[in-house]
Amino acid sequence: MQAVLDPLGMPLATDVVSGERADDPLYMPCIARVQASVGRHGLLYVGDCKMASRDTRARIAAAGDFTCAPCLRCS
Repeated sequence: MQAVLDPLGMPLATDVVSGERADDPLYMPCIARVQASVGRHGLLYVGDCKMASRDTRARIAAAGDFTCAPCLRCS
């Protein structure tokens, strides 16, 4: 997982983990490190469908930031 500053592509946070772990719980610690290092709100986080979980999106929105990720239809 890597968080980069766009359009420069400058890395802000990088996590390398073994492949047998679920990546869902890895988003918020990485995002928290980015929020602490950047020190401002209104950032856009772009991720895959696992970042689109309701909990992750709610926590990002509560911090004053935004998300862009494919959402799955809930029934």
